[in-house]
Amino acid sequence: MISKEYKQRQIIASLLAMLFFLGNIVWLATGYCQPATEAGGYPPVVLDSSWKIKQADSPEFSSPLYNDDDWQTIRVPANTQEWFPDQSGYLWYRQWVQLPPGKPLYDLGIRLGRIASADEVYVNGYQIGSSGSGRTDELDNEKIRIYPIPAAVLAADGYNLVAIRVNRYYSDFGGLYNEPVIIDEYSQLINQLIHDQSVKLVFSSVFLLLGTAVLFFFAIRRQQKELLFFSLGVISLGVYIFYGSQWRYYLGMETIYDTRLYYISLITIAPAFARFAYVYLEGQQKEDKAVVDTVFGYYTRGMLLYAVVIDGLLLLYDNGTFWYYFMTFVSQYLGMPLCTIAGLYSLYQFTIVSWDKKLLVFMFGVAFASGTAETVEYESYIPGNLVMWGVMALVLISTMVMANRFFRLQDKVKEYSAGLEKLVDIRTRQLKVMEESRRRLLANISHDLRTPVSSVLGHAELLMEDVVESPEQQRAYIKRIHDKMLGFNRLIQDLFELAKIESQQERFRMAPVTAASLVENIYQKYLYDVQNAGTIFENNSRIPPVVRLMADEDRLDQVFANLISNSLRYISPGGRIAIGCRLTDKPPDDLAVIGSGKFIRFTVADDGIGIEPEQALRIFERFCRGNEAARDNPSEHSGLGLAIAKEIILAHGGRIWVDTTVSRGCTIHFVLPAIE
Repeated sequence: MISKEYKQRQIIASLLAMLFFLGNIVWLATGYCQPATEAGGYPPVVLDSSWKIKQADSPEFSSPLYNDDDWQTIRVPANTQEWFPDQSGYLWYRQWVQLPPGKPLYDLGIRLGRIASADEVYVNGYQIGSSGSGRTDELDNEKIRIYPIPAAVLAADGYNLVAIRVNRYYSDFGGLYNEPVIIDEYSQLINQLIHDQSVKLVFSSVFLLLGTAVLFFFAIRRQQKELLFFSLGVISLGVYIFYGSQWRYYLGMETIYDTRLYYISLITIAPAFARFAYVYLEGQQKEDKAVVDTVFGYYTRGMLLYAVVIDGLLLLYDNGTFWYYFMTFVSQYLGMPLCTIAGLYSLYQFTIVSWDKKLLVFMFGVAFASGTAETVEYESYIPGNLVMWGVMALVLISTMVMANRFFRLQDKVKEYSAGLEKLVDIRTRQLKVMEESRRRLLANISHDLRTPVSSVLGHAELLMEDVVESPEQQRAYIKRIHDKMLGFNRLIQDLFELAKIESQQERFRMAPVTAASLVENIYQKYLYDVQNAGTIFENNSRIPPVVRLMADEDRLDQVFANLISNSLRYISPGGRIAIGCRLTDKPPDDLAVIGSGKFIRFTVADDGIGIEPEQALRIFERFCRGNEAARDNPSEHSGLGLAIAKEIILAHGGRIWVDTTVSRGCTIHFVLPAIE
């Protein structure tokens, strides 16, 4: 059972997660998506997406570029292969830009966004910056370029010509990505870039730390394989976000080995999360898997194996250009189909899972849809970083689910610990009681055996020494020896029977028995003996004749015989003994283990001398007698009858006790479960 504390933690965690996620979305919509902020009272200049474009063999910027001859107009981003199938030489972009009147010309800069190759930037014919190498085999495709613009090259009034040259425009989206080109204060552009990249650094750090923590949990609980795939996907996503940000350029991490890490993480994200989704959802299924589950399981396993093989090849082969082309192929023909198929599988699971799991499955779909969009973004105009936010939502919900699982396990551990402490306490008290019972048992056995043995030895010595001469006295002594040995034999038999019942070596012949007929048979069987002792015997049963129980009728007869003989022993002539049974649905508290339903309560009551309350607690122990004087005549009473009766009732799944609420006499109840 889930505790109230666990439910409260779950609700609080869900609310905090929702507030965190919604707050980030609002912050993203109001600040992060804005390309730049207004500074110095002048808005930033965002260059239009309409550019003049031309292919040229020479990398040099020359005056003829001011002319519009042989220039074509396109809207960026665009697939330049449709315009220039020949992938050679250089590609020029240019656009005339007018600065706002009165805008200061000092401390201005230009932000290009990401470019898929090396570049050079010119303003009014003057080169203001470059990135990458002019060699065609060296790439710098993720770096955001921000170059300062000297005030001397700008025209205060009128238009300024911005020209961008890119080489090796082999990618489908040409030289320019979909980020706009912006002219603003240089310091403001730098601050905005740091602000934007700080978000990625936070996400990357969170993913790396979370993935490492989950991997640690997997090392502890290796049977939960979904933790391995989850941590693999989260760590890969953290590496991917870090190497997709600008921090690697700030830290000088631009070598081919770092690029390999970028590609390794990129190719691992989708297979790891797809496998995580399959393994997690597979563990939630209570019925046999459908064909679609089996097929998707083999598919994700194959894709993950494929990713591992490619990752191994990446570590061995260091040709950056080859891997760029190859990863473009992987994104188009493997990554995007995998995300799409996984998203469709999540949609299928969403229709069949229980309501408490629909949110997580929905987030699976959101994450895979964002992965598809991120893949398409490389070939279209969709804004980037969607996978970061989509997977962040999935990670948030998945972390809550796994945290709730650990909370549940923690509650179970606490519950089991409390139960174990209770069991230890009960067992300790039982051991103390058993030790006390053992001491009393040894004392009682020594007393009850010593008394008849001493008597027998005494009478035998008298006979051996011829002290008793008359035949009548000799026969009387021999009869006393016989009676003592009968009691001694009865004591041994009772001890042996009690030991067999306690060790469950005694077989009970259980069969359906009607409660009313059982009590009536007992009443008729012992009516003569009770009345012959001068005692009134009554049957006060109030139970429907159809109520039955599973019982060994002979053993219950033995229980009634012990209880009735015990009442006769302590009742005065003219007294009353009553037996009976009735149906009840409120058994004693410690009988709840039997289960819910109806119970039959049997009763044997008398109006004799009764039992003291402190003695009632141990009346069913071995050798415990209501009248201590009876200890002097063990041939009449061994002190084991009630102990045997208790073990018989326990073997039937019931409980027997003394009713201490009655003001006169002794009343003993025992309950047994009724059957339909």
